[in-house]
Amino acid sequence: MLRIVLDRVASALLEHDIVDKAIDTGIALEALLLHDTSPERSELKFRIAIRGAAYLGGSRVNRLGTFRLLKSAYDHRSRAVHVGELAKDLDRSQADLKAAQNVVTEICRRVILSSRFPNWDEDFVIGESASSKQGTGWKPFVPRFGYQRSSKGHPP
Repeated sequence: MLRIVLDRVASALLEHDIVDKAIDTGIALEALLLHDTSPERSELKFRIAIRGAAYLGGSRVNRLGTFRLLKSAYDHRSRAVHVGELAKDLDRSQADLKAAQNVVTEICRRVILSSRFPNWDEDFVIGESASSKQGTGWKPFVPRFGYQRSSKGHPP
């Protein structure tokens, strides 16, 4: 499973066509964050966004930023797959996809270091505080957005 994720994120990083970048990034996110779901995958965008944001942690602002970023990346992927193109603001799409690829890479790093995928039902509580993970090597991830944050601390 992790090989699929790593192959897709590598492909997205090397690909020049933005539509293909969106598709590869979306597949990497699905394989990484929805590995335990049934074939009927309802609310994929929400699951990817909430799991990615919660797994990477950080402040409320950072989690919200990651949540919004992953929803946006999944929207780009869906548009690429179903329409064959992305929204007209290609600079924003590029920035979103690059930031989402960074999120995928960081989650992969953590999965490799822990030698397993998270078990969402048994050992992951959304909103768990960083203090409860002290001494485990866990550090919150601060995504690097390709666009400026608003004064409220989240993407515009």
